[in-house]
Amino acid sequence: MTDLGLNPTLQTFADHWAALPKTGLVPHRRDFHPERLGRALAHMVVHELISPTDIRLRIVGTVIGRAYDEEITGRNYLDMVPADRRKAAARPFFAACATPCGMYTRMRSVAWRGLTMERVSLGFPVRDDTGVRWFYSCSTTEPSQEPDFDFGNDGVATVTEVLDRRFLDIGAGIPD
Repeated sequence: MTDLGLNPTLQTFADHWAALPKTGLVPHRRDFHPERLGRALAHMVVHELISPTDIRLRIVGTVIGRAYDEEITGRNYLDMVPADRRKAAARPFFAACATPCGMYTRMRSVAWRGLTMERVSLGFPVRDDTGVRWFYSCSTTEPSQEPDFDFGNDGVATVTEVLDRRFLDIGAGIPD
C-alpha cells in the first residue's frame, strides 16, 4: 500500500487494520477498536452489508457526516446513491468482502448542498460471527470548489466520477 501515497489519516487507519489479529485474512469486529484511531476516527465509516440493496451505515465519523449536513448513521448507504447507480455502487463492497481484499477509491462527488468534493477512501473487510459482512473505511474529503448551484435537499450525493478504484490484495488475490 506504500505505492498509494496515503495521507497520514488513511495510513493510521491502514496500520490499525493491518495490526489486528486475523482469521482467514480478516479481523473480527470485536478486535477493532475505533477509539484507537485518534483523529482518523472522525473520517471513518462502518458499512454493514445486509443485502445487495441494503448497506447500512453503522458508524459515520463527524467529518464524513458534515458533508451531508444531517445525521446519516443508520441509513442505507444506497438510498443516498442515485437509483441508476445503486447496483454499481454496491458491487465493489460485496466483492471486497467476498474475496476478501481491501479497496482504494478516489472519486469526485457532489453533496446535496452543491459542494463538489474529491474524496479518497481506503477500506477493508471485517468479520463477525456470521461471516465477512462488514466493510470499514476511512475517507478524507477536500472541497474542490465552492457550491455554485442548488443540488436540492434530497440527501443524495452524486458521484460525478470515480477517478481511481483499486482492489488491494491482502493475501487472497483481488476480484476479477
